[in-house]
Amino acid sequence: MIRRILEVLTLILTLTVQAQETRTPNSVQDERENAYAFTHATLIQAHDIRLDDATLLIRDGIIVSAISGGKVPGGYHEIDMQGRSIYPGLIDMHTNYGLPEIKKPSGSAYAGKEVMFSTNESAYNANEAIRSHYNAASELKVDDKTAEELRKLGFSTVLTFKADGVARGTSSLVTLGNDLINDAVLTERAATHYSFNKGSSKQLYPVSRMGAVALLRQTYLDADWYGSQQPVLSVTCPSRAGLIHNNYLRYLKPATGRHPYSLTLWAMNLVCNTSSMAQVMSINELN
Repeated sequence: MIRRILEVLTLILTLTVQAQETRTPNSVQDERENAYAFTHATLIQAHDIRLDDATLLIRDGIIVSAISGGKVPGGYHEIDMQGRSIYPGLIDMHTNYGLPEIKKPSGSAYAGKEVMFSTNESAYNANEAIRSHYNAASELKVDDKTAEELRKLGFSTVLTFKADGVARGTSSLVTLGNDLINDAVLTERAATHYSFNKGSSKQLYPVSRMGAVALLRQTYLDADWYGSQQPVLSVTCPSRAGLIHNNYLRYLKPATGRHPYSLTLWAMNLVCNTSSMAQVMSINELN
């Protein structure tokens, strides 16, 4: 029975990601939209909602209707699901699916020469633990092996983010069908992520939870200033007016209030520190 359920779930996933092409195909193949009708199925919509002899209609990758019995409309390809069950797919809200491995510095943070300044020479923040500019979709790739393992466990969708830094940027909501990443991304910037861990930063600071909160507090104050700055004269070119550019501050404030917040903790005694982090970001709740 479980095997049949998973087979059906995999089938649904494969069909739902066959949405409109998002890039020009380099072949003579014509991938048109499809409409499917799954009939005579046992459909579990929720823990207390079950439809017997159900018909599930899917068009353009979207569920149109789910009813008991009913006649299949014209234009749908009918698939008989007699003796099989259809369940909603689970969503894993804490993964690094499809993202490259994080390269953390080796050795002790206290060993060797102290790194005071950022090693990134581009227009980024002074501290490498602030990675608010990052978005998972920017380097996301389909991972067929991991996707198959998750589908076997009943998962159809994942929230994927890069667990690196105090301000970790935004995650993406992704389906686990075997298809192009263009079609797999449901929401490019789904949530904003934070932690008390500086991650792969080569800089010594911050080395404590208090330091992480202080760093984020100062960065939010900098972002307030950055959002209200006026044109200034460039030191190297006094005749040219412009604005100071910082990619980290640019993306920190726009994310505030627009996405859910997620703070990663690795021990229960860190829960009490979430209020400090929430006060810094002027929000009422952290997930």
